[in-house]
Amino acid sequence: MKKKAKPPLEKVFQKAALQWLRLVKKCVVWRQNQGARKTTYKLKGGVEKTSFVKFAGIKGISDLVGGVPPYGQIIAVECKREGKEATPDQEAFLQMIRDIGGIAICTDNLDDLEKQFEEQRRV
Repeated sequence: MKKKAKPPLEKVFQKAALQWLRLVKKCVVWRQNQGARKTTYKLKGGVEKTSFVKFAGIKGISDLVGGVPPYGQIIAVECKREGKEATPDQEAFLQMIRDIGGIAICTDNLDDLEKQFEEQRRV
């Protein structure tokens, strides 16, 4: 009996969404890393210290962030693996983008990304 194939990783969809937005829709978008990393460094005298370094400063910031031509409408795209949903912090960030008139999308596929993009885009 064959194992059921797992859905593609989120990073695979992120790359495809980034390319589609840049090449097809001519958006200025980038991958917005979020999270923290443990790092170790040495002080004078050779004493080692460990700390956490945070990336970005907004809880729930979307995977892809940028602007849409020709007027620079902000866009935020939360890319998900098939069957996964946004966290409450991610939903709150997307709502903040909607509240200021931006495009805010949470999706797991390119067809849905295109549909939501066209529904929310101001022309």
